[in-house]
Amino acid sequence: MNNADFQTALKITLKNEGGYSDNPNDSGGETNYGITKSMAVLNGYTGPMKSIPMSTVELIYLKYYWLPLQCAMMISQNLANNVFDSGVNQGPGTSAKILQKSLNLMEENLNVDGVIGPKTLQAANNLTNQGKENELISNFSDIRKGYYRLLVKEFPKNQEFLNGWLARC
Repeated sequence: MNNADFQTALKITLKNEGGYSDNPNDSGGETNYGITKSMAVLNGYTGPMKSIPMSTVELIYLKYYWLPLQCAMMISQNLANNVFDSGVNQGPGTSAKILQKSLNLMEENLNVDGVIGPKTLQAANNLTNQGKENELISNFSDIRKGYYRLLVKEFPKNQEFLNGWLARC
């Protein structure tokens, strides 16, 4: 069985993130392809965000999201797509916690520490091998939606983004 592919997941996330945005209600500020200006600058890009090269976008997503979330080690492309997309939009630590909580709903006994280590990865791959991938992804999606709803409750200015966030789940 092959492991998950970065380019496949990236295409989905780029579609979800869209292009250039500078919405005053978005706490991320000026973004393009979901990359914030501060993240672009941190990675050496100093040009206008409207012109950020795709090579820079890919490097940032690979370095800060795909690799730390261990997505390349997942045997389920669908799970990797969800974990990666959540990591990009909600932060890698939150995405890892969502995965761990999802696994714990399926009788795993993992620490919810926000780091996808060998135990979390093994549990996810074992459940995939057992044919429980859809249940795991459903749990992941439900918990992810709960995080979005809680975020809007805590920060009502995010209400305008809720429907889009829920749709990407």
